[in-house]
Amino acid sequence: MSHRHHLDLLANHPGAGVDPPALTRRGFLRGVAAGVGSASAFACTRAPAQKIVPYREQPEELIPGRPLHYASALTLDGYATGILVESHEGRPTKIEGNPSHPASLGASGAFEQATLMDLYSPRRLRGAKKNRAPASGAALLDELALSADPARRGRGIHLVLPPTSSPLLSARLIALQSRLPELGLYFHSAISRIRAWQGARDAFGQVLEVRPNLRHAQVVLALDADFLASGPDWLALAKQFADGRRVASRNDTINRLYAVTGAPSVTGDSADHRLALGDRELPAFVARLLIAVTRELPDLSPPDLAQRLAHTRALAPAAEHFLAALTRDLLAARGACAVLVGPRQPASVHAAVHALNALLGGEHGPVRYAPSAVLDAGTARHDALPELCAALEAGAVEHVVVCDVDVTRTCYGDLPLRAAFAKAKQSTYLGLFDQETARVCGSLLPALHVLESWADTRALDGTTSLVQPLIAPLYDGYDALAVVQALAREPVRPSHDVLRGFWQAQRPNDFEARWVGSLASGIVAESEIPSVAAPALSWGFIERLAADATHKGELLELMVHADPQLYDGRFIDNPWLLELPSPTSKLSWGNAVELAPETAAELAVNNGDVLALSANGKTVEAPALLSPGHAPRALSLTLGWGQSGELLGATHGANAFPLTSADSPWSTSIVCRKTGRREELALAQESFELGSFADEIFASATFADYRAGAKLADKLREPQPSLYTSDAPQAPRQWGMAIDLGVCTGCSACVLACQAENSIPTVGKAGVLKHRAMHWLRVDRYVTRAEHGERVRVQPMACQHCEKAPCEYVCPTAATVHSTDGLNQMVYNRCVGTRYCSNNCPYKVRRFNWFDYHESERSPLELSHNPNVTVRERGVMEKCSYCVQRIRAHEIAEKTGQARIRPLVTACEQACPTRAITFGDTRDPSAPVAQLHASERAFSALATLGTVPRTRYLTRLANPNPELE
Repeated sequence: MSHRHHLDLLANHPGAGVDPPALTRRGFLRGVAAGVGSASAFACTRAPAQKIVPYREQPEELIPGRPLHYASALTLDGYATGILVESHEGRPTKIEGNPSHPASLGASGAFEQATLMDLYSPRRLRGAKKNRAPASGAALLDELALSADPARRGRGIHLVLPPTSSPLLSARLIALQSRLPELGLYFHSAISRIRAWQGARDAFGQVLEVRPNLRHAQVVLALDADFLASGPDWLALAKQFADGRRVASRNDTINRLYAVTGAPSVTGDSADHRLALGDRELPAFVARLLIAVTRELPDLSPPDLAQRLAHTRALAPAAEHFLAALTRDLLAARGACAVLVGPRQPASVHAAVHALNALLGGEHGPVRYAPSAVLDAGTARHDALPELCAALEAGAVEHVVVCDVDVTRTCYGDLPLRAAFAKAKQSTYLGLFDQETARVCGSLLPALHVLESWADTRALDGTTSLVQPLIAPLYDGYDALAVVQALAREPVRPSHDVLRGFWQAQRPNDFEARWVGSLASGIVAESEIPSVAAPALSWGFIERLAADATHKGELLELMVHADPQLYDGRFIDNPWLLELPSPTSKLSWGNAVELAPETAAELAVNNGDVLALSANGKTVEAPALLSPGHAPRALSLTLGWGQSGELLGATHGANAFPLTSADSPWSTSIVCRKTGRREELALAQESFELGSFADEIFASATFADYRAGAKLADKLREPQPSLYTSDAPQAPRQWGMAIDLGVCTGCSACVLACQAENSIPTVGKAGVLKHRAMHWLRVDRYVTRAEHGERVRVQPMACQHCEKAPCEYVCPTAATVHSTDGLNQMVYNRCVGTRYCSNNCPYKVRRFNWFDYHESERSPLELSHNPNVTVRERGVMEKCSYCVQRIRAHEIAEKTGQARIRPLVTACEQACPTRAITFGDTRDPSAPVAQLHASERAFSALATLGTVPRTRYLTRLANPNPELE
């Protein structure tokens, strides 16, 4: 305790928020590092000092220039991911994964990284409003308390929240329901897991969460499950899957992945075999797979199962062949195989997958189960918007309160919820931004950002984290706990006090040590929900599966998905995510109707043709994008677009929500026609064909050939003759990087991490259309044609730090030079913008600042910049530096003898979920990067040019089923 740094927090009361345009260094140091999670609505006194605890390091005093790291957690649809937040003098500048947290294991995805931009967004609500006029937040909470008259038992009060796993908030909601038993309580998520929960209930008689452990799985089948890029535990699953894919010698073994998906996905791109099936056909595929497996295991299944599923939809011959080979492979790996299914699929498909895992995995297989950490998981409260809409339309709603969920925009298209809100006598919205639901509510309460809040939350496995603030609230704000306290007619106390009191009551013994330890590590010890013994399987779902598997339709099918950049649209004004190319389509600043080339030929559609999609009496227009590997006779469209915003300006993309319905939330039959208009697509990569250059760029082989002794990428490994001579670098350390293409999934987490670490600007849609995107790191995606379908290859590409760099000898001002430790450096104040270096770079990884993009940033976005990185100006060339600022900081720390030096990793390496990226000293034989460089799988891209890159790749090894080759 004596070594913990005590930080004084600002009280969060009306008038205490700091206006960023006038924010100074002195002001930040005065209110350094933390904020009250929720303000007292009835008091405006200075809050008492509250303590936040750095992750592991507990310095005695704050040293300017040396960042601190604090553990916290982010929550998405009720599930937590542990994070570490880097703070410079009380200003959060970077988000990483928490190695101690089971949902992140030290990795971080694009959403986690980009949350920082929402903290500093100029679009945030800066004060309470009533009827669009400034108001007092305390007064609005008083009105809320007055409407919750205990004599009415909560009748007429309706509260809408996102799904929550918070132990504190759950306890307060249960107490509120006891006090107001007729209160309408709803949990809404556009990416709902209600079908997964219902499928578990159908199979086991209770709601359980699936907990896969893929580390030792030999065969994995993903049925519309993008588990390598989405879901509450995708970061951990990606690491587990990669661990079963890593190869150190020819004697190793690797797993095999099958994917059945309608639209291209990160998991589908990583699969050894992928079958393209639309949502209509997937239940039939699952039914036939269940028949095939139970035929071989008759003692474990109902004797009449095949007869009950006899009328399922027929599959194409190629799909039947795929199914037969898959079945044999799963049975051969019985006890070490896992079947995963995505949340979009019907409950009957989820139940059938549970049956498959019970038959194939057994009691000790890779798939386990446990109760859900989400409050009221699987109950009608998670699918009750029709009930709320009916109450609104009947005029039975006195006060509807919506907390941090844009419910009117993300509801089903056949639900007139937006119009119904006008019939509520009072309506209040709590949120960060002025979204659609905020515009239909009479009262607005600004929300606290998670980095300004005190709270608690739980991961998929139940592990609890304490959320601690990193900065004093930039604006006056509240949280859901304040709303619940007001509805309970209690004094609205600061969330820190309520949270601390709650956990002190839970664990009174040694509370202080537990509290400090939980804040420091980011997790509450021994809080995981134990897995349950293999539940007894019920086969009552078979009739529903038979009905779903016989669905027929002649019209085209539209499948809607969560967007990889915007999720459900909540990140609509996050510039990093708007400009991040989709991992599969490489599209940014909008969405498009993706369709297979053969379907496009049938409809006479080309890229950019605007299509009109009609379903359920609604029509939506969006441009077309041809997508190799897409299921035929099906179209796909991602959610979240079709909104206008300050950063977007005009509306971009199409809003898919109007085409959904309560009966078919994820897929529907549509009528499609061309409008005759065209729209230019902001694509980061326009060609996906490798052509004759395939062997020069990318090396791949089958694992069977590798084990048999095949030589790999010989042409890309041999030294090349050169007339270019240069002195060998003399520093004792020589930096380099290795990227294992065998485990890289192309998820693009590294791209966002690089942008956040190096203060890389965004250029907007117009800039992307002119090919002026500034990302220092890109992930190339190539599609190769094979006899049995397309094969996808991904390759991260940044500055290769060539030892014989073509950029260096053409620069007239010596702005790009080599360092003594092997880095290809950019000296920004020498660069005059000739762009000769970019023209001479064969990897096309150098970026030119056409404009001073940072100068146009609206305050307070500049607060997100890394103070250890120079902000580049117009006319300067920039590129990957191997995070040289981290290298030099590490060297200084070593020289000054600083204790507990953090491991030296680059930003991309630190974020990578699969640990595909390794950085270090290539001259140290014990360093992992040196060992990887010496591997027989190592090669250099475009090695025949003789540039001798410091970044080397490891050959991608596929593990195909010989029956499907």
